[in-house]
Amino acid sequence: MSHSSVIVIDDEKSIRDVLKQLLELEGYEVFCYGDANAALNNLVATRVVAAYKFDAFQLGAIVQDSENLDGSKSGTGYLVSASYKAGSWVPKIQLGRDTSKLRHAEEATQWTFDTDYILDKQTNLYALVTQLDLESDDDTSIAVGMKYKF
Repeated sequence: MSHSSVIVIDDEKSIRDVLKQLLELEGYEVFCYGDANAALNNLVATRVVAAYKFDAFQLGAIVQDSENLDGSKSGTGYLVSASYKAGSWVPKIQLGRDTSKLRHAEEATQWTFDTDYILDKQTNLYALVTQLDLESDDDTSIAVGMKYKF
């Protein structure tokens, strides 16, 4: 039984085949594709998106039901978000849940807390913390940066 899934994307079939054999020996479920479009398009998905803005508040939600092409795996992912604009500051929170097990072997929950500082129409600074909780592992990511819209 595999403990995790791996996607191998390479345009050389011989490289894909060798990597698949090695990873399967380590217990991974391996999916091989010749290009990224083929890998991403191996799903049938239905998505509903909603957003609501009231003054400085913004709320959003996404629900996606996905199934791989052979129908052997399926599930639903959810994401809700909220933000509040206070002058140049925009704090945000997001909560996501994925039960599909399409890209990994476990259900996942994700929390993100972040804030943007808007410098002008094209530029903002941001800082965020994301907590990803899997059934057997957890991961925390921290990022700071600047976004510039050309």
